Amino acid sequence: NRMSWWELTKRHKGKIIAGGAIIGGAVAISMGMNQKKMESPQDEAAVQARRHYVFDANQSACDESIRELAPSIFRIVQGRFNVEALTRQLQEGNLTSERKIELWNELKMTVIGRLLCLSHALSLLTLTLKAQISILAADIVTMSSGSSGSNTWWSWIPPSMTSFIGGKGEMSAEERRRNDTARQVFLRAIEFFTQTGVLELANVVEDVVKRETKDVRLDEVRDSEEVLSLLNSLSIKMDEEAAPLSAYVAPIEKDDTSRDSVTLLLRRLIVLLDGQQCRETNAKLGNFYLSTSTRSISRGALATQLSSLSSSFTSLTRLGLDSPLENSLCSSDVHRFAIHAFNAPSL
Repeated sequence: NRMSWWELTKRHKGKIIAGGAIIGGAVAISMGMNQKKMESPQDEAAVQARRHYVFDANQSACDESIRELAPSIFRIVQGRFNVEALTRQLQEGNLTSERKIELWNELKMTVIGRLLCLSHALSLLTLTLKAQISILAADIVTMSSGSSGSNTWWSWIPPSMTSFIGGKGEMSAEERRRNDTARQVFLRAIEFFTQTGVLELANVVEDVVKRETKDVRLDEVRDSEEVLSLLNSLSIKMDEEAAPLSAYVAPIEKDDTSRDSVTLLLRRLIVLLDGQQCRETNAKLGNFYLSTSTRSISRGALATQLSSLSSSFTSLTRLGLDSPLENSLCSSDVHRFAIHAFNAPSL
């Protein structure tokens, strides 16, 4: 049985990932703004200006957090699907023919499994953080609209940020502390994914790949489009058999009827991750990574293509300008999903 979220957070005592970078990024942008007063909150132009400002500031910092967290995903996937260890075994000179065939088939499944797991893990990492930060950004706008204080840029900085800038909110110190803590625990859902959810995802990948590729011949000739078709069919099969996306991020009990701030935030995240738009965007992102991995594949037997597929893992895990991750962050589909999450109603 899955442990409750609160039991989970008690056991995972690592630092709160992403929160500092996200909050810090928004604060840095906020402090660079001119403090002149805006028009009445009822003014539509002013409201829209606030919404655009809050959304853009938080999404920019969110992208940076994704870049910082991606290497941990790379390491977990690489360790779980150890292509290099199998390659070294195949290079040993005293292997029987039967053992060589066994290792080649294991290599086939491991190379393919690594690419599938990486594509799904990076997609879910991106969409989870986009959803989390959009939820919190929407709350910033809601709090600003309900404030009766002065209508400066400072007045609608969230309570969790006021300590950075010395702002004065209407909340008591205790209320501010509780809200800050709730947001921090909420952000730790991504920590669960990077430590546990990815490995659970990898188990599904391994099961599907072992079953579906056992009859895929190493001497069968394919071109790059046919290899991509094989990978996409496995990816679709995996989506059919995997748990809902939220299960790898926020595994709270379904019968938990708590109304505390953390649970409500997590339920908003669950609704978004398990919604149709997220599933469709996740599939498109996965296809993008898989298609990128097959671009350098030449027509030939699958056995000869495994080397190129293995090398494509290095290309997919590259960071920096024009890297696959960077291109995915610029995706219009990802942007639309972030806006969808930002505009989603509260529970």
